[in-house]
Parts: sequence; C-alpha cells; structure tokens
Amino acid sequence: MRRHVSSLALLLCAGCFNAHPIDEGSSGTRLELIAWEPEDGTGIHATSFFDRELGVECRYSAETATGRYRCRPRPMTQLLFLDSGCRETVTPSCLAEAHAMVSAWRRAGPSPGCGVPAPHYVASYRVGESVTAARTWRLGIDGACEETDGSFTDLVRLSELPDEMFVAAEESVRPRDDDERLGDWIVTGEDGSEWRLGDYDHELGAACFGVLGTGPIPCIVGVSSPRVVSGSCGELYGWIASGTSECPARPPTLFHRADDGSCGGPGEVHVFRASAPLSADEAEACIAEPRPPGSYVTLNPADDAVAWLPNEARGTGRLRAFAGRPSSVTYLSRFGLYLDTELNIECNPDALHGVMRCLPSAAVGTSYLYEDPGCTLPAVYLHEETGCSRFAYALQDEDDGDTCTDYQARQYYRVGSRLERAYEASSGGCEEWVPPSPEAYAARLEAVPDETFARFRRR
Repeated sequence: MRRHVSSLALLLCAGCFNAHPIDEGSSGTRLELIAWEPEDGTGIHATSFFDRELGVECRYSAETATGRYRCRPRPMTQLLFLDSGCRETVTPSCLAEAHAMVSAWRRAGPSPGCGVPAPHYVASYRVGESVTAARTWRLGIDGACEETDGSFTDLVRLSELPDEMFVAAEESVRPRDDDERLGDWIVTGEDGSEWRLGDYDHELGAACFGVLGTGPIPCIVGVSSPRVVSGSCGELYGWIASGTSECPARPPTLFHRADDGSCGGPGEVHVFRASAPLSADEAEACIAEPRPPGSYVTLNPADDAVAWLPNEARGTGRLRAFAGRPSSVTYLSRFGLYLDTELNIECNPDALHGVMRCLPSAAVGTSYLYEDPGCTLPAVYLHEETGCSRFAYALQDEDDGDTCTDYQARQYYRVGSRLERAYEASSGGCEEWVPPSPEAYAARLEAVPDETFARFRRR
C-alpha cells in the first residue's frame, strides 16, 4: 500500500520553530503551531502542533473523565487486544505506519444513563514491533471485552506512555475586546501555547456553538438539536421528549431551524423561544408529523436571544476565507472554510498526496458504478441530495477494514452529464445497474489532476 506520511511530515516541519501569533492559536516554548495559508488568497488555517521535545505532531484533546487537556500525539487510532481479557494492546499496522507514537480514546467507566455518554480519557502509546493474529478483541460500549470480526490481522504492539510526557493545558477565555459580545474560548498550555476551541458568549457567560447554514450563524449556548416541527395549522412547534422518574426531561429554552437550502443542505437558520404549551387536542389537530411520546410548545422568534457570527467570504485572491464559520462542523457538511473563486466552489484544507490543498467540501464519494459494459470507466451514483455536486472522488487504495483507509490517496473527478444506463461489477461479471429509486441516477466522470485545487503553504 502506498503511503504519503513521510512527505507530509517534511512539509509540516518546513519552517518549524517559528512563532505564529494568529487567531487560531500560537506557539509556546515547546509546542510549534502548524498553520497554513493559501498560496493565492487570504485566511490562515491552523491544524495542530509540533512537539519539539518528542518530535511528533499533536493536538489538544479534552477528557470527560478528568476535564483536563493534553497535546496528544497524532494520529488517533483504534485499540485492539490480543487476549480475551483486553490487556495486550495492539492496533492495525497501517494506522501506526511511519508514526513512533499514537493516541486512542479509552473508557473510564460505565455510562451514568439518561443519554449521558460514558466518561472517557485519551491515552498515548509508543508503537512497537509487528505481530500477526488470527483473533482480536475490543472493548464494547458497555466496557465488556468482546471478540472482533477478525478483519484485522496485521498489527503492531502498543505500550502506554505516562501522561506527564505530554503538554497539559487549561481551558480559559481570552480577555473581552471592548464591548464585543463574542470572544475566544481557548486552552492555554503549560508551555504558553494557545489553541482556539471556539466562541464564548460574554453576555451569557458560556461557550456557544454555531449552527451552520446560509446567512449569519447563530451561536447558541447549551443547545444540541431540539426539534422544530411543521404544523398543519400553519405554524412551527417545538417538540420536547418526555422524561421518566429516573431521567426527567430537560426542556430547551431555545430552538433552531434551518430553511431548506440547495442540494439537500440547510438554508438560512432561525432561532425560536418556547412559548405556550399545546394541549393534547391541539397537538393532535395541528401536528402534521407523528413523533415519539413527548409534548409540544408554540414558538416565538428569538433572533435577539443569541449572538450572531458573520458568514461571508472575505479577502483577496483565489481563495477567500469565510468569516465566522466553525471549523468543527464544516467537515461534516456541504459548507467549506474557503471559497475558491476560480472553481466557484466551497472547499476545506486537506492533504492530497502529501500536499495541502483546498478540496471541494461538496464532493461525493464514488460508488462502484461504471459507464461502459466492460466496467472500466468509473461513474458516480447520485440522487436528489447530491445531484448538484460538481466533484467526486475515489479512494485509490485501502487496507482491510475502513479504519485503515489512506484518505490522502484520492483521485478526484469532475461530475459530467447524466448517463442513460450504468453498469456494476458483481460475481456474475459486469451487469447493468438498476437504480434503487426513481430519484437515483448515474453520471459520467472526468478525472482531474491534483493541481486543479488551490495549494497552501506552511505559514
């Protein structure tokens, strides 16, 4: 299997040990901020740190079990065990390749229930010798040691490292800038390094989280995703899950909803405040969508109850950074951190064959479809939510198990015209593909070189 870790590591360390006092963070006496800027454009992107003492890339990780932060070696890996007691720690060899140290999440005890996740911590390990095994085990969600499906056979041994080896940090807030409502929520390392976690609402005295859509972004405190329900009476209603004596319901004070946007994505976001509760008769008459047991409330607009982040591309050159967009959610959506004005797409910085480039955020992964009856020309499966995607990608090589996929090794394609028919490879040969629904169809693909996408340089 081809790997590009070494070339990327050289790229990461080009210009190491320089100070980077930028919004996303800053270097300390031991940790060097790894940051990038477009070769043609504006907007800095920080990814992690380089630990000068240990010679590894690391990133601050929070631990629910202790509330502490430490700059843990990357990559994060999957823990497996050679024994049924889950004591002899190993990991798939592909994940540890070219890395002297790795990190992994560990459970710290059972879940307290009521939907609260189990406490966990992060442990770091030194990578040891290779080993093969016909059977492996893992810790299940209940903490029990359970046998895996056996898809991992090429492994490396891991030995746990003491926490004290890694830079610790504490959570804090940067000083308020004049009368600005939103500030920076950060962690500060014991070596003086800083990493920006997100936004802090000074008026409410808590960290807030952006709800991404088109237009301005509401930064909401303490809200995960309360449901807003359409009603046949012409209004919107808030749905509150019913509780039990052991797990009482915690009604949210604010609700949010995004309009329908293009290509199946969210549009403009609106914020609401709970008002009067609906009676059972009103709910039965007005709620168009059946829901699990719970109660409903009427909603009033509450855009003034939250702070709002800007959401527009700013700067000059080919790449322009979006102001206000939370990086933590752009990788899970069709939104990007940058606008590529040449390709007219939104994109996110990521490594491609050892080079940091701005890759299309709305690209779709290719399915195993083909344009020709010989199954040689790749095609892509699309439907109503992905039909407007202009780029697709295929992973060029994989190991056994999805966790070993090298996402740097991707081939990108431009999505072309719709195909009248497509083909798929099966045990019976190359057969005509039958769309699973009327909205599904296939489109032809045109391979594009890596240079199609804008490049970043080490800051």
